[in-house]
Amino acid sequence: MGRRPGSRADPAVRSSATAEDQPDASFAGQHDTVLGVEGIDGILAAVAKCWDSLHNARAVAYREAHDIDPADVRMAVIVQRMVDPALAGVLFTANPLTGCRTEMLVDAAPGLGTAVVDGSAGADHYVLGKSVPPHLTELREAGERLQDHFGCPQDVEWAIDRDGMLWLLQSRPITTLFPLPPATEKPLPRVYVEFGNVQGMLQPVTPMGMATLRAQIAGMLAALGVRAEIVDIGGRLYGDLTDLARSRTARKRLVKLLAVDFGPRAQAAMEHVLADPRFAPVAETSRAANSAALGTAVRAVKGILRSLARPEAARLLGTPPAELAARYRHGSLPELGLGAFLEAYGHRGTAEVDLGVPRWAEDPTPLFATIANYLRVTDPEQAPDRRFAAAAATAEATLREIARRARRRPVRGGIAVFLLRRARALAGLREAGKFAGLYRLRAMRHELLLIGAELAAAGRIEQPGDIMFLTLEEVRTAVHDGGDPRPAVAARKAVHRREMRRRTVPVALLSDGTDVETVLPAAPATAGVLTGVGAAAGRVTGPARVVTDPATARVEPGEILVAPTTDPGWTPLFLTAGALVTETGAIMAHGPTVAREYGIPAVISVPDATRRIATGQVVTVDGAAGTVTIGTPAL
Repeated sequence: MGRRPGSRADPAVRSSATAEDQPDASFAGQHDTVLGVEGIDGILAAVAKCWDSLHNARAVAYREAHDIDPADVRMAVIVQRMVDPALAGVLFTANPLTGCRTEMLVDAAPGLGTAVVDGSAGADHYVLGKSVPPHLTELREAGERLQDHFGCPQDVEWAIDRDGMLWLLQSRPITTLFPLPPATEKPLPRVYVEFGNVQGMLQPVTPMGMATLRAQIAGMLAALGVRAEIVDIGGRLYGDLTDLARSRTARKRLVKLLAVDFGPRAQAAMEHVLADPRFAPVAETSRAANSAALGTAVRAVKGILRSLARPEAARLLGTPPAELAARYRHGSLPELGLGAFLEAYGHRGTAEVDLGVPRWAEDPTPLFATIANYLRVTDPEQAPDRRFAAAAATAEATLREIARRARRRPVRGGIAVFLLRRARALAGLREAGKFAGLYRLRAMRHELLLIGAELAAAGRIEQPGDIMFLTLEEVRTAVHDGGDPRPAVAARKAVHRREMRRRTVPVALLSDGTDVETVLPAAPATAGVLTGVGAAAGRVTGPARVVTDPATARVEPGEILVAPTTDPGWTPLFLTAGALVTETGAIMAHGPTVAREYGIPAVISVPDATRRIATGQVVTVDGAAGTVTIGTPAL
């Protein structure tokens, strides 16, 4: 093996597994690579080490986290000449910290690039924006060529040898970036706010569900006189609020509107956007008018359970919910009154505004998990109906006290008390419209699944449910003109599975991909204390239960429910929870509203709560202060 200029005599032995460098799984650092190997014996030992690294603990855990079948993975090993670098490092052709696609990041250090990758040595850090240091111009241009060639932002390892030649050692996709907003011919930049958290939903929407939701939301906003384009970004619903942000009159009310309906995180992001000169007000247009307008099911579950005999209760507690659901569907489970419940509420479910998601009537597994949670409550005073009644009594007593104090100012006080009483009487109606609209979604889903069954029988899709990964127009084409939609379905299901694994979703996004929250000033940190927004009063200490999927989750009485967000499908978990902590939400959203009804504290908009809190940790939730303290506080 002769030596070439810029190379070292001792080769590198590099791992190259078949599962590496996928769009959502880079496997960076999971498999072994050995540099500067001496002699044939050393090369053979290094090759064996790379082969064996396919099954090391970190690679196995990484595959499990990404649902990659180990039977499908193979390992190749590359023996290659090494560059003798004067300088080496990593180039990201998009900013992986903020998501901005118009910035590149460079980390560089003298010698081998491993010092940069493993963090064992200090590195020079550069953000390449509009201006680029001259000695990094060639590197940026190479990054642009790589990104154009592969069609997506790249994570590049590079080296510059002692003769000044740039070597590109490896290039793979950046797998952590949130997708870009769709291309638009409208003036840039633009700002988008995520709408799903209003419904307590951060998981991606199926293509069929997205089509119906976009039409429904656009119609609702139009009825209010609001014009905001609804777009699909990463399977989530975002509203383009750029025109409102640039309107002299609309922007004055926009922040308050977001605070009420979208939560404090969206409010803080929009305040930052409005201070950005690029979103300065423009001359008024007709769009300025936009500024003018921009627990029943739980109690029914209790009725199912009143007459349960002890053997039946033991069976429900001791059998997995999915198995109970299968028995129910096959008619081998005793009648529990579930049929009557599903007749009234079977059109509901988790992420129920997505047409592509099964309803309780199709899969009652979550209901059996709910029943089991209810049966774990042994203290009569902690029964949901009593907690609900106690919270209502507290609210009425508070209202009477306010009315007594308001007598000092008869007019203003009288109006305030009147409005509070009307709010108490009518607030529950906010869910009535959605509840009724879900019947329509159930009927649409039923008809689509019938068509899906016909397409599956004709061999055009694999199974009836695959129709939810097509649009209505594509369904019409498949029915009337034939064709094979299976490749499109397979590709979209793969993207949907990938997005289902995403743990965080930007609440506000710029057209260049920037997650607005990542550029906000950091709030002062206190050790062991997570700060959010108090949304339901009270102070409770208990063990945490982190839940990301409510379908089969188990919450023991008194545990603190920690979740990304909640929608009505999560309500059954409130039966036993001692308090609620969520990463997103607004004070008037589903989770805090139900928490207040049951008299449990709630703190919302706690960033990364599901990762910073572990199941079993003792936490104290203070709904008044808006804090979550990890560990029992000193008395």
